[in-house]
Amino acid sequence: MDDFLDYIERYKFAIFGTLIVHIIVFFFTIFTTVKDVGFMPPIEVAIEIPLDDIEFEPEMEEILDLNKVPLPSENISNLATDANDNREKSYEDYSTLNEDISEETMMSAKELEAKYFEEAAANNDRKDIAENMQEHQIKENNNTNKENVSTGGANAFAGEVMISYSLKDRKSYSLPNPGYTCNGSGVVVIQIKVDKSGTVKDANYLPSSSNGASTCMINRALKYAKKSRFDYKGSASMQTGTITYKFVGK
Repeated sequence: MDDFLDYIERYKFAIFGTLIVHIIVFFFTIFTTVKDVGFMPPIEVAIEIPLDDIEFEPEMEEILDLNKVPLPSENISNLATDANDNREKSYEDYSTLNEDISEETMMSAKELEAKYFEEAAANNDRKDIAENMQEHQIKENNNTNKENVSTGGANAFAGEVMISYSLKDRKSYSLPNPGYTCNGSGVVVIQIKVDKSGTVKDANYLPSSSNGASTCMINRALKYAKKSRFDYKGSASMQTGTITYKFVGK
């Protein structure tokens, strides 16, 4: 026994140091293991629910459908109207032409059109020129088909139209109609930003206000909206409005 105690007394520092090292290694192993467990990536669970299986409360359905424009009916006229036109409505004695556009505004619009064609020609962009000429021809054909339009009417058209725009205190000069260029029927609402010269500088699709819009309808509506022109307004810097296009199936 005395020999054992002498052995411990002789090597007590070595024994103590060995214990300390083992304790440090033990706790280091525990903390390292716990740390690795804590940083394990979470398990992601994805559940796909078909839209048809989602049930909304009646109040929510009403809110979602509030801004949607009804799909075009069969009795739709190939006309463009101003949504802010507060005149009385009529099916007979009506006028949709902007007769109050000044000569100065008309000249400004013509100059912009001429400049556009000059730039396209300078860039040898024959495709753009051909498309604009085709759209111009479509517009002329559309105008010749408006046999029942009364240019001297005192009222606004009461029926359903293919194009309707909303741009406060502004009149349209050119609104190309893409309504017959896609299959199927639908309504596409485009938000536009117009500068003081009447040029559309930006166009964005509004899905919440549209109805039954296909990819073809959206692309055509965006393209035609950017080519639309409005009257000159010197006091306007950049004005925001909308154009609503109704597509009729071929």
